Amino acid sequence: YIRLLHGKQVDGVIFTGGANSDSSMELLASLPIPAVSLDRQSKRVHMSSVVVDNIYGAALAVRHLVDLGARRIAFIGGSPQLSVAAERFKGYGQVLAEYGLPLDEGLILHGDFTYDSGYQNAWLLLEKERDFDAVFAANDMIAIGVIECLAARGIRVPQDVRVAGYDDIRLAGWYKPALTTVRQPVYEMGQEAVRMLLHLLG
Repeated sequence: YIRLLHGKQVDGVIFTGGANSDSSMELLASLPIPAVSLDRQSKRVHMSSVVVDNIYGAALAVRHLVDLGARRIAFIGGSPQLSVAAERFKGYGQVLAEYGLPLDEGLILHGDFTYDSGYQNAWLLLEKERDFDAVFAANDMIAIGVIECLAARGIRVPQDVRVAGYDDIRLAGWYKPALTTVRQPVYEMGQEAVRMLLHLLG
């Protein structure tokens, strides 16, 4: 798609990518097209970007779980190669350290930012008989997958296990029970990305 846009001679690109973000950003940076990365950063590529403080946001969610009494908090995240996934995991770890709670490798699972990944990883936790009383999911689709898996095994949320997500997608408010989540200001991020790109275009 990046090559297609280059061939179409577009004036600029706002980029948000998935698991192969770094290689895509490298390609984009090599082309003579002004570009802004949205919700993605790369250590290998210098590119203007709009991001939020994912470490802080994740810490808010995990601290909330701890304040509600959770002590064995599992983490189910996206690919650790993605900056947002790595940062949300870092926020999770920081709060555990802050409260003197153990960072149990058996409660840490990575996949991708999908419902299926949340469901399958929650199933793995249960199959391994890991002791946990809460789950911090690195996005809302993972969180919903986790809740559905727990429900299928007769585990109630939030009575038996508490679950928190990240993003505050529209479905989070409609879902029952309503999902505890950290709101990401996607509208404002989109606005800022356009402003930055227009500035680059002069």
